[in-house]
Amino acid sequence: MPDNTQASSNRQIKDTFNYLENGLVPFSVAAGITRFLREDATWVIPTGSNPYTIIVKSADQTVFNSTTLVDDTELQFPVTANTKYYFELIIFYLTAPLADLKFRVTGPTGATFVALSRRANTPGGSSFTAVAVDPAFHTSDVLLLGSGSDTSPGYIFIQAVAHIGATAGNIKFTWAQNNAVLTTSTVKASSKLEYLEGI
Repeated sequence: MPDNTQASSNRQIKDTFNYLENGLVPFSVAAGITRFLREDATWVIPTGSNPYTIIVKSADQTVFNSTTLVDDTELQFPVTANTKYYFELIIFYLTAPLADLKFRVTGPTGATFVALSRRANTPGGSSFTAVAVDPAFHTSDVLLLGSGSDTSPGYIFIQAVAHIGATAGNIKFTWAQNNAVLTTSTVKASSKLEYLEGI
C-alpha cells in the first residue's frame, strides 16, 4: 500500500516551494485558515486553501438545573454590517431524559435575508426531529424533546445563510435545559462552527 503520510508530506513540501517561488511566505493562523504573507506585506489566501473560518469547541460546556438560555462560549462569531455569510453548526450534546434541551441561533436585528435549515437527533432517538427552514434568527426556542439518555449523545445540524443589514453584531448558538432538572446537560467539546464571509 502507498505511504499516504509520506505522500501528504511531499505535497506540503511541494506546495511550500511553489508558494515561496511566487513570493509567498506560509503562515498558519489559529482561526483555521492558512494565510500567506506576500513580499508586499499583505495577507492572501491562495487558490486551493480553505476559505472557511472554523471554530472547534475546545472544552465541554455545562448547564445545571436551569432553563435560562446561555451563549455558547465558543460557537459564535462576529458579523459586519452589510455583509453576507454562510455558516454551519454541528453540535453534539448530552442531556438527561427529563431535562431535554432547547436552543436558539441569534443574530443582529435588521438582517435583509436569513434562512436557517435545521435538524436534530435527540439522545437515544432513531430519526430526525425539529426539522425546518426558519426565515429569521430565532426569537423563540427550538425544543429537542425525547426519551433521552445520560450517555447517548444528541446531534444538531444547522446550515444557514444570513445577509446582515446595517447593524453589526454576533451570530450565536444559545441553549439551556428545556426542564430544570438537578442534573447536568452538556454541549460537547469538538462540536464545530464554520463560516464563510462575503459570499
